[in-house]
Amino acid sequence: MILVTGGARSGKSRFAESHVNGKVLYIATAVATDAEMRERIEIHKASRPKNWDTYEGFLDLSEIISSNGNNYDFILLECITTLITNLLFHFGGFDAEKINYTKVEAQIIAQIDEILKQSKSTKAEVLFITNEIGLGIVPADALSRNFRDIQGRANQKIASICDEVYMIMSGLPLRLK
Repeated sequence: MILVTGGARSGKSRFAESHVNGKVLYIATAVATDAEMRERIEIHKASRPKNWDTYEGFLDLSEIISSNGNNYDFILLECITTLITNLLFHFGGFDAEKINYTKVEAQIIAQIDEILKQSKSTKAEVLFITNEIGLGIVPADALSRNFRDIQGRANQKIASICDEVYMIMSGLPLRLK
């Protein structure tokens, strides 16, 4: 298992995609919530090799990995950050003032744990792409601070399990593990 992390537009996807060959399952976690996001998703789709299979969704990804993992050489999960965003609103709702962040984080981490468990038991090599979002200023609002914290703890958990971890900066990889 490999974790690829870095900032937005750092080259994470390009780096991860260059490390896969053979039969690939691409798990896309983005949801088209507006026109700009739909355009981003279409650009991503167009850039992927046509022979890759794609699963689009963010719920119960451990089941997707479990049921498909032995049919592929590689599974590329992009991205953990988007997955956590979607799970945060799925489990917590859209009113930031009413989210029970402790409860929601436990539900998100349970999903991550199951993804990691199934990834470890599959023959496919699994690559996780995530954003490193904790390098900037402390966010001004509770939603953003809690999201950053959940993301950071999830990244730590995934990195601790993965065999290799890369940080991508300005398109250049730095192997951390």
